[in-house]
Amino acid sequence: MRLVSVMRTGFPSQSGSDIERKGALQVYASALGRFPEWVIERACRDAIEGRIGKGQFAPSAAEMATHCEGIVRQAREEMGAIERILSARVYHEPTDEERRKVVDGFERLSRDLAAALEMEEAGKPRLEPMTLEQVTERAGTLAAGLRLSEETRRRLGLMEQEGA
Repeated sequence: MRLVSVMRTGFPSQSGSDIERKGALQVYASALGRFPEWVIERACRDAIEGRIGKGQFAPSAAEMATHCEGIVRQAREEMGAIERILSARVYHEPTDEERRKVVDGFERLSRDLAAALEMEEAGKPRLEPMTLEQVTERAGTLAAGLRLSEETRRRLGLMEQEGA
């Protein structure tokens, strides 16, 4: 309770006997004894700097305890935020090999779909397999609202069938 004693000397106090001062310190010790020293130290500094109450008199033991609870609550909230960050799922950045496997798989799927459509519907225009890059480029063109050439629309099967 040395810290509280130091804090009390930072404020003008009413005259009192040694017994009264010791009694007051015992009240502070009782109210603040459950808090770690760093919390009490910070609360004392806040009191001396006028951040508790009106800053004109030493805060009561109850005011100090309430302020200490606020400091502890703030520290717990910060610890919770740190814990959430430390336990967050980390995004996995794919390796070049993983990216290559995806591109290869997409190209294989594109070829297989084009071949299946060609076999099932011999009367329709032939669809060419596309790379992932080509699909992405075409999707971006469609999303941007740009007009596709007749050739591209025909290749994508977007042309209306004549006589239909």
